[in-house]
Formats: sequence, C-alpha cells, structure tokens
Amino acid sequence: MTCCLLVTFFLPIAAGQEAQTATWSGTLNAGGTQLRIEVDITSIDGKLSGELRSLDQGNAKLPATEISLGAGKMVFSIPQIGAKFTGKLADDGATAEGVFNQGGVELPLTLFKSGSMLNQSN
Repeated sequence: MTCCLLVTFFLPIAAGQEAQTATWSGTLNAGGTQLRIEVDITSIDGKLSGELRSLDQGNAKLPATEISLGAGKMVFSIPQIGAKFTGKLADDGATAEGVFNQGGVELPLTLFKSGSMLNQSN
C-alpha cells in the first residue's frame, strides 16, 4: 500500500489577483502501514484554516489548526487525533522535511510542493 500526504494551501494575495494554490505530498509510513492523507489549507482575511482527509481510512475528515507556513518552517496540527507536523522548508521552498507526531509517536515525513505559491511568513 502506498502512502502520500497531500497538503493544499490557499494563500492571501494582493487585491484583484487570483488565489494561488500549492499541493504538498509525501509518504507517511505508520508502523509498516502506508497511509495517504490530504490537508487543504485556506486563507481568509489572513487567517489560515484547514482540513485533513485520510484517503486510506474512508476519507475521514478532520479539522487542521495551528497552521503556519513561512520563516523557513511548515507547521499544522490535527487536534482530534493528537497529531502535528513540524517541518523545515528547503531554501527553494519546494520541500518540507520534518516529523509527523501523533500521540508521542514521531514519524519522519518529507513533503514535496507542486504548483505555484506566493512567499508568505506566518
């Protein structure tokens, strides 16, 4: 079974311009089980909100909170399952290498960006 983490960010931009989207994907190996998940992040009035979907677990939807992207880091939490991703953004902004922590279990995770996105620091 293959596992990918997809994160989609909708970031605020100057008035009159269209929204920019980026998708982040990676592989999460949870104790030998590969789980594909997606996280959609939306910016409204400068505030980020999001939702995680676990594709290999019936598309379960969970709210994402404590979301930030910038200053060389990517962070988001999924409080309902006690999970948090904390990663370091590469200098080119194309990858985030870090840890997915759930209930005290730390799993390495590298996310890869596709699409275009404006620079932002939260």
